[in-house]
Amino acid sequence: MAVEELSTEDVIYRAHIRAIPSAKAIRLVQSRIRQSGIAVEQARYRLSAALIALSAQTSSSTLSTSYLAEALSSGTLDSQELAIQVLFGTSNGSSLPSHCLAAISATLMGTAWATAIAQPLPAQLANPSTLSPPDIGTSASATAADAPLTPTLQLLLPLLRLCADSVTPPPLPIVALTVRLLSSLEPYPAPPLEVGLEASALLPQLPDAIAIPLRTCLGGLMADVAISQSAAELSLAAPPAASGPAGSSAESQLDFPALPSPFPADRPTPPVLLSHMISFLLTYTLNSGKTAFSLSTPSAESGLWSADLPLLKAGRYFASPEKYLVNLLESSLQLVMGTHQTITPDLQRSLLFVTERLPQLLKYWKENPVVEWPYPTNLTECLTTAFELSAANLSSFNAWVSATYAARLADAEGGDDGGSFSMVEGWSVTTIQAVLVRRLVDLDLLESSAVGTLLPGGLLPSGAVGESLLDRACSASHASLMVLEIIVAASPGASRAFAAEFSQALVVAPQIPLPDNLLINLSAHPTLLIALSSAHQPKQLLAFAVNQLLHAPTDESAQADDPQGVLTRFGEGVVFVEAVVDTFDLELPWLLARSRRAVSLGHMDGGQKTSLNGWVKALFSTEGIDDHILLSTPPRDLCWLAPSIIQQAIAATAAGRLDRDALHGGLSYFSQPLLSWCLGGIISWLSSEVIRNGLISALHLDVLQTILLSDSTPEVLIRINGKAIARILDPQSALATVFQAASFDAQAVRTKLESIHSAGRSWNAASNPSLPLNTFRSQLHVIRHLAMTQQPWSGPFLADFQDCLVSEGPLPMLEVLYSELVRPSLEFDRANGDPLACFAPTLLALTVDGYRPLAEELITTFVPRYIESSSAAAASTSDAYQLSGLIKASLLVLAELEPSRDDSGPIASLAARLAEGLAEDLGALGRRPVMEASGTGIKRVRKRKLAEGSGKALEAGQKALLEGMRKALSSDEELCARFPALAKIGLS
Repeated sequence: MAVEELSTEDVIYRAHIRAIPSAKAIRLVQSRIRQSGIAVEQARYRLSAALIALSAQTSSSTLSTSYLAEALSSGTLDSQELAIQVLFGTSNGSSLPSHCLAAISATLMGTAWATAIAQPLPAQLANPSTLSPPDIGTSASATAADAPLTPTLQLLLPLLRLCADSVTPPPLPIVALTVRLLSSLEPYPAPPLEVGLEASALLPQLPDAIAIPLRTCLGGLMADVAISQSAAELSLAAPPAASGPAGSSAESQLDFPALPSPFPADRPTPPVLLSHMISFLLTYTLNSGKTAFSLSTPSAESGLWSADLPLLKAGRYFASPEKYLVNLLESSLQLVMGTHQTITPDLQRSLLFVTERLPQLLKYWKENPVVEWPYPTNLTECLTTAFELSAANLSSFNAWVSATYAARLADAEGGDDGGSFSMVEGWSVTTIQAVLVRRLVDLDLLESSAVGTLLPGGLLPSGAVGESLLDRACSASHASLMVLEIIVAASPGASRAFAAEFSQALVVAPQIPLPDNLLINLSAHPTLLIALSSAHQPKQLLAFAVNQLLHAPTDESAQADDPQGVLTRFGEGVVFVEAVVDTFDLELPWLLARSRRAVSLGHMDGGQKTSLNGWVKALFSTEGIDDHILLSTPPRDLCWLAPSIIQQAIAATAAGRLDRDALHGGLSYFSQPLLSWCLGGIISWLSSEVIRNGLISALHLDVLQTILLSDSTPEVLIRINGKAIARILDPQSALATVFQAASFDAQAVRTKLESIHSAGRSWNAASNPSLPLNTFRSQLHVIRHLAMTQQPWSGPFLADFQDCLVSEGPLPMLEVLYSELVRPSLEFDRANGDPLACFAPTLLALTVDGYRPLAEELITTFVPRYIESSSAAAASTSDAYQLSGLIKASLLVLAELEPSRDDSGPIASLAARLAEGLAEDLGALGRRPVMEASGTGIKRVRKRKLAEGSGKALEAGQKALLEGMRKALSSDEELCARFPALAKIGLS
């Protein structure tokens, strides 16, 4: 019998009997469907029914399962439609065999449907067998449209009973399928009482993964959907259900309540949530100051860090000005007190924020008030409240600072490292409250008369500048530098005076050489480097140092008189720049980035080859370094030639032209100040070569070990390469056999690395075993349970957010975020609303690690794709309301965080451009044709009509979702007043 004469079922049965491969079998089925002319839905039902029956009839369902997988992957079958058919198959009295159900479940959970945005599963379903279009003219055709609906939870009861069986637990795929269906099940309309009672009786026996979404589904029995939530958050409740047939776009059927405003007048953010949100913004602020992207560009003279503005502007979203200021002050103080174990870069960074950056931010707020969110006039009362709330911790912290200062003074006066110590005149270490109040008075934010109510005894420390701290940093011993660290951190105005002195000295360099040892001492003490950011933001400080130290014109007369001195001073500048990059986590300047790779001879000109050969001979033969080679090689050239010199030496050793003793003898030159500054690039290049060469990298490991274990290698150059070295030490690098061959002491290197470990930095190279998206989802769960959070969460959240952004990209993250917003995978306390909904617009509007805000991806990609990929079941009015609310809040918060610019013209703000693009996208989607309904089935539009449209035809449900969004957005007065383009989408 020819294929043209067979039904869909016959084709699949005969293919199975003949063991035809799955790809060919499904192609035959597709060909038969096209030739038969039957409706797509009817063909899908018949094919899936045949495959389910085939799986149930065979004891080994490998081939039938492969047919099923191929049909799903090719798009011949729809995953959710198949899952619904399985539900009816398990509840019709002749339940599917367990092996069949497990095989089908595993196949479904292996498709993209299992991990994609959960399409809502209607609370009531019609049996697919009743939806197959009957013959026209028969009595069945008149009644098909009235097919009875079955509560979906009732269909799920057989699966729930299986999963509740603790004696013979079901296979994991069945559990996973049950979780997937429950997670997307709409709770309304509520199931019958008897169904709900039976399901609730199974709750104690069900695993949490099933019990938690089941409780959410049972919530429909207890209460109706609330349309409005707390005014300060997104409303995740569905709007009132529209009447009329599904897919109707009539205006009367799309009347929504007003979308919630992200800036309500009362801003009723719960206190716990407010403090956590401010802590997150503080962590974000302290990290974003080192990125390459700024949200604003205030004048350099203002002293305001551009990275601090989101902390101020986002505050309008969370609380009233007075309430926010009190919480900001308290959280900033807690940030300092939560980082003290010793004087670390993190502590210095936090102190600098509280005593310098925060006062400048308050000054900016006072001078640039917002009508709806004015600067509080009661700063004294706000400070008093913040000090009282933190009184115990402040007392403990100040006592610790005083004790640490006294201990370091005693060490310095003991003179154990040679050299005498004298007290630093004109500077006094005092409490953090006194340093903050002194700065606020200096900026005219506080009256001197208010000091009596803020500080014990009412004594305001002097703001006069004492003796030069820069001179102390030049000639001080190590113990004296430890004293200087505390003075710079805890004396009023000390960090600012220290940074100003350094800036003045750097301006006149190299015409007036910097004092001896200054750059080396600063490079060895990250806390002092951080103090320099009082005068320059990190990127500005780096650019300033690179220009003055690395790219200044060479003084030829000085080089001729003292070539070694000139090279040494240049090297000190290189080490300083490396230290700035390391301390503030900045990008390497071009010269230092170039010094991290070796250049082959074929890419060098004649002069460069001559210099390279001269240095190889000078270092690795008996010639030694003479003035000729120093004068013939500019310091900047030697900087990038250094890895190539080592490469040539290793190649000569591998070829037998250079013995190991000569190799190590040449390396000894790099232990001296004349060349030790080159080791940053050399260590980086060696580390990458070890990873690249793997089992043949023994010589590279030998050289690397010699450099790393040398006491003369500057620690900052090891610290900046810490992650690269950690990759080599990682057990997953599979270099253990090479370690043995090269006699590489991995433990000694690890100990050395840990001994110079920078506080707050992780060099653990082991990859996270969890998938980035799973980790991101877990962090979203943390936000919903902040009241139970014991450890600081904002730092790990930002780190995981950045990792996921780099590895997965913004779109998958948005899919996870939106699915959690509208259909949480874990239950949480809703008494004070949804913390994640309150937090989401700010998260979408922030720029993290230089990436564009997620709000941009939400508007330009996620929204159009979500509309086009929604099924008729998923495209509900509640979806339109929820997504529109997220769009509104994200656009308004993004506009708030952006710099003040016109919302039109060539320099329109990002939010304004996104709003215009959204209006165009929704208008274009609205002009697409809609698939025509025919009876109870769906008939595709003719090709000619589709060609006249502007893209792929929309299903009726997609059109309903689109019209709902257009109505919600275009009728929102607050949104359209800010973005007029959105007012027109309801008319297009």
